[in-house]
Amino acid sequence: MFMDDYRLIRGSRILQQLDEDSTAMQLRQNIVTSFPHTRKRQNATNEVTVTNVQYIPYLGTKMLHVKSTTRSNGNEYKQAVQFMRTVYEANDGSANITFTAADGQEYHIQPIQLTNHNVKVRCNCLDFYHRFATWNFSDNSIVGRAPIPYQRKTTTRPEVNPDHVPGMCKHLLKLMDRMRSEGLIR
Repeated sequence: MFMDDYRLIRGSRILQQLDEDSTAMQLRQNIVTSFPHTRKRQNATNEVTVTNVQYIPYLGTKMLHVKSTTRSNGNEYKQAVQFMRTVYEANDGSANITFTAADGQEYHIQPIQLTNHNVKVRCNCLDFYHRFATWNFSDNSIVGRAPIPYQRKTTTRPEVNPDHVPGMCKHLLKLMDRMRSEGLIR
């Protein structure tokens, strides 16, 4: 009996940890709520151009890894997004989306629902690094390893993310807009 209780507790802790990951909608909502008066980020995606997108499917782990390159203000940035629990289909169907992956093969997936698919994101822009990377890491919603913690150089200015929320930069938002227009996400 004790061992069964132990397994139940352990299983619920694992599920609790899995539920701590964020969805893309939660990351977006965090930035809208925490930075409502900004003229940047969610209000500046029109100045971003997506120049390259690569889709890398991982059928065994049910993940879709997306790599992209964007340009804004004369600079180039790289993004990565991973959608967990992606449903791959063997054949094309009326409810599926077909895309060509980086390996040149066609893949079919059910459209990814942003409200219930956990996501991991990363961008090499300074906004993402300074405002969100640390908090995305603590939320388990960052692609790759932990970022080097940013050390504030002054205390005369307010903290850049006072609510300590995970989120996305304008480059990641623009990539999401592109994927939505292609029908991959909803």
